[in-house]
Amino acid sequence: MSDGEDLGQSRKATEERPRTYSSPDFVFTVYKKRWLILIAFFLLNFFQCVATICLTAFLLSLASAFNANSIVVTLANTSSALLFLPMFVIATHMFNTMSSRKALLICSIMLFIGVWLRPLAWINNHFYWIVIGQTIIGLSSPITTGAVSIIANNWFADTERAKATSLMLASNPLGIFTTLLIQTIYGILIDKKEKAEPLTPSNTILKDEIFRMIVMESILTSLGCIYFWIVFRTSKPPAPPSLAATRRQQSITQGMCNDFKILMKNRNFVLLTMIFALLYAQYAGFGFILNYLLTPLKYSSAQQAFIAMVFVLFGTIGAMSTGIFLDRTQRYTLALKYSTIGGTLAILSGVFFLNGTYWGGVLFAFFAGSTLTPILPIGFSLATESTHPVQPALVTGFMMSMG
Repeated sequence: MSDGEDLGQSRKATEERPRTYSSPDFVFTVYKKRWLILIAFFLLNFFQCVATICLTAFLLSLASAFNANSIVVTLANTSSALLFLPMFVIATHMFNTMSSRKALLICSIMLFIGVWLRPLAWINNHFYWIVIGQTIIGLSSPITTGAVSIIANNWFADTERAKATSLMLASNPLGIFTTLLIQTIYGILIDKKEKAEPLTPSNTILKDEIFRMIVMESILTSLGCIYFWIVFRTSKPPAPPSLAATRRQQSITQGMCNDFKILMKNRNFVLLTMIFALLYAQYAGFGFILNYLLTPLKYSSAQQAFIAMVFVLFGTIGAMSTGIFLDRTQRYTLALKYSTIGGTLAILSGVFFLNGTYWGGVLFAFFAGSTLTPILPIGFSLATESTHPVQPALVTGFMMSMG
């Protein structure tokens, strides 16, 4: 049986009910549960993103309120970035030696513990609880990064894989947007409360409001973790959804060092990683500094919130529409070319659009969001397919660490 016939049968399996069929060599099945698993992973990654960056805008003020020195603040701000690379190596080893469910279970437990350690800073009046909590949350990030392609390959058919990848990765921009919105809302609330209660020390108001914020965040994160624990009960379905999944499951890793050597000899992968790092770093960078970028240009808080919403909304639409395009056409090279050209032009457009005018900021958010995020499904899907039999966790984790 030819590969083309296998692929045709795999696609047929995604269109029929009960969506199961047999061949002399394989049984391909797609399960409805795959969407529940996708939602569970989406929530886990979303809350992880929010927990990682939500406190960053308030850390300096909180450190002052807790009488912490600048070194401790710097540690809290940079711990997740500094530890990403060594934790990426550990996460890759985890996926090579245990099931993806066990690895993600460890990740969710780390996230659960991390979010509930931070409120202890208010109970014990010690800022180091925030540093420890933020560090543990940051350590869990590379594990979810490596799991995206694994879940897409294990649970989704060829005609759904890029779309599933896009949906899972959409949790990152939505998490960034939610964080920006929370920071803006609580910044306004703290300012109003300071004006309404001039006799109350500003540090007291700040600590009280931020404490309420992280407790609510911890509760919602815990609910997301509980849903993940209930739904994600197995790493892969009884029968694979496609021929690609069958080959991936039958492949045997040669060890992380050997796999890394294979990647470095793959010129196409190295070039793709460079493009991915450039575009994704720009998107993530704009997401983190957008408020700081717009404030000196005299944008109001409401305008900043709307511009951030446009940035993330069209970023999500861009990533999802690209995933649908790839599933239907498989034209990865064409999508990569348009994404690279569009993303480069979007970066340069900031010189013209970010001139202090409201609609200039909106246009920049639209162009930057919609052209920079398509590199996520393109990069992850193309890299995973073109580097077989290297394990997906190593491929995607390395790309994210470069970005």
